Amino acid sequence: SALPEEYTSPYVTSIKSQSPYGTCWAFAAMAVSESNIWKKGLADSSIDLAEWQIAYFLGNSVTDPLEGTKGDQVVLKNNYLHIGGQQRLTTFRLASWVGVTDEKYAPYSTVVSDATATLDTSLAYGKDSYHLENAYWIPMTEQDQIKQLILECGACATAYYDSYTYYNDPFTTDTEERVAYYCPDETQTVNHAITIIGWDDHYSRENFGTNKPEADGAWLCKNSWGTSFSKDGLFYISYEDASMASEDGYFFDYGKVDNYDHNYQYDGGLSRTYAYAADTANVYTTVSDEILKAVGFYTLDPQYICTVEVYKDCTEWPDKGTLVSTVTVTEPYAGYHTVVLPEAVELEKGEKYSIVISYKSVNGNSVRIPYDASVDDSFLTSTSAAEPGQSYISVNRKYYWTDISEDGENCRIKAFTDLKETPPVDPTVKVTGITLNRTSASLVKGKTLQLTATVAPENAMNQAVT
Repeated sequence: SALPEEYTSPYVTSIKSQSPYGTCWAFAAMAVSESNIWKKGLADSSIDLAEWQIAYFLGNSVTDPLEGTKGDQVVLKNNYLHIGGQQRLTTFRLASWVGVTDEKYAPYSTVVSDATATLDTSLAYGKDSYHLENAYWIPMTEQDQIKQLILECGACATAYYDSYTYYNDPFTTDTEERVAYYCPDETQTVNHAITIIGWDDHYSRENFGTNKPEADGAWLCKNSWGTSFSKDGLFYISYEDASMASEDGYFFDYGKVDNYDHNYQYDGGLSRTYAYAADTANVYTTVSDEILKAVGFYTLDPQYICTVEVYKDCTEWPDKGTLVSTVTVTEPYAGYHTVVLPEAVELEKGEKYSIVISYKSVNGNSVRIPYDASVDDSFLTSTSAAEPGQSYISVNRKYYWTDISEDGENCRIKAFTDLKETPPVDPTVKVTGITLNRTSASLVKGKTLQLTATVAPENAMNQAVT
C-alpha cells in the first residue's frame, strides 16, 4: 500500500527516564508494547508497563507454572541494571508469558532508590497483564516494511550507536527544536535502544551536524532520557545512520491475558542457537482435561511456509500417531508467531500429544530452525535442561528424527490450551423425593437424634428442599 511521506503514531505513551541504569532496551520494549496494546483497544493512553519487571526476570530465571522449563537457568555476566539487553532475548521472555506487567506491581522508582531491591518470583508469571502473540524482527534496511509495521503495530524498537559528537547540537537538553542525529561510521557498535514512532521523508539533510547524510529523510524517535532531552524527549535520526543499518527493528503484538489458560513450553533459556533442518516437534502431556487451540513458534528468516500438525497416540516418533489437526501458513517476517488451529483438539488429563512443524523457504534457501541449548558467551551463561522424548529435529522426517532433548536441548515450540468447562447444572432437573438416613429410631427421654435428609436425584436443581 502507499505509505505516507510523513507520519507520527498517535499511540505514543508518556516519556520516561531510565536513569541511572542501562535499561534502555527494557524501556524501548515496553514503549513498543504499550503502543500496540493501546492501538488494539486493549488499554487506553494511560497504560504503563513495568520496565523493571522484564529487566529483572531476563536474568533471574523462574520455572513456568507447568514446570516445562524446570532446570533452565540464565545468569548474566554483569549486573542486570547495567549490562544492557537484546530485543530478541526479550522476545523469548515475553513469549514465555514472563510479563508484561503493570507498573504498579514493579515500580521502577523502587530500584532507582535501591539498586539491591529484588522482585518476588511470583511476579514472573503471576501478574501478567497481556500475552505476547506475535513478534516481528525486520532489518532496519527494509524501510518500507518498518514503516508499514509501525502503521499496523504502533511503534518499533531498535538501537543505534549513541555519541554526542554525531548530534547536530551536542547540548541536547532544553532545546526549542528536536535534535538530529547521524553517524556515518559503520564500524561503531550499537549501544542504546530507542523507539521509532514515525518518520519524515522530507526531513532536510541540512538539519544534521558536521556529518550530513546523502539524502533527506529521518525517523522520529522516542527516547528514555526524560522530557528534558531534545524537545519533549523526541529526536530525529537519519535513514542513513550507519550503526542502525546493521540492526533489526522489533515489533510486539499482544492479545488479552485470558486468551489461553495454559502455555506448554520447554524453552526457558536465552540461547540464540539454531540448526539447518526442515522439521521440528515437541511432545507434551496434559496436566488436566483441556482443549488445544493454538501453537507458537519462531522463524529466523522471512518468507517461510510453515505447516503445523497435531498428533495424538504417538508411538516411536512425534508424527507416528493419529493426525488430529493441521494448518499451513505463510509467515512473511522473521520472529515469533501464534497460529490458531482450525480444529481445536480435546485432550484428557495425562494424554500425550505432539506438535510437529515443517518449514519451507519461499525463495528456496536453507531453513534455519531455532532451539534452546546451553551456551556461555560474553553476555550470559544459559543452561538448558531437558528430558528424553521432549523435542525432535529432522532434516527429512520421512527417514528419521533426532531426539535433541537427549542432549539437554529443546525446540522453541509452544502449545496453548484452555481448560474444559464443567457442564452447567440443568435447571430442568426437578426433585423426585427426599430420603432420611434412618427409617426408625428409639430414644431414651432427654436424648437427641440428628436425622440427615438427602434430595433425589443428586443433580436436582433445588438441593435446599426441607
